[in-house]
Amino acid sequence: MSQAASASAATVPIFVREKHVEYILSLEKKDKDSFESFVTEHLRMSGLYWGITALDVLKQADRMGKDKIIAFILACQHENGTYFLKIFKKIIHQFYKRAH
Repeated sequence: MSQAASASAATVPIFVREKHVEYILSLEKKDKDSFESFVTEHLRMSGLYWGITALDVLKQADRMGKDKIIAFILACQHENGTYFLKIFKKIIHQFYKRAH
């Protein structure tokens, strides 16, 4: 191996799987009453999808809490079978409540 090749190989960062898993799992524990959480609530279903997908790729999907995920998805379901309407209704209600 040439000196240039060994130098560039030495600078390649090491992938620390557990750190990535911990970060993904920590996102669920963020303060739900923060402004950041309030203005991004409509992205939770998408974030859930990507979080599960990332953990599955890392062979750690079982650490996500299957029962909590199912409960969250079912809580988002509207009477007509669609999703998100309850979330947006809740967002509008919270926004109105906070604005007054």
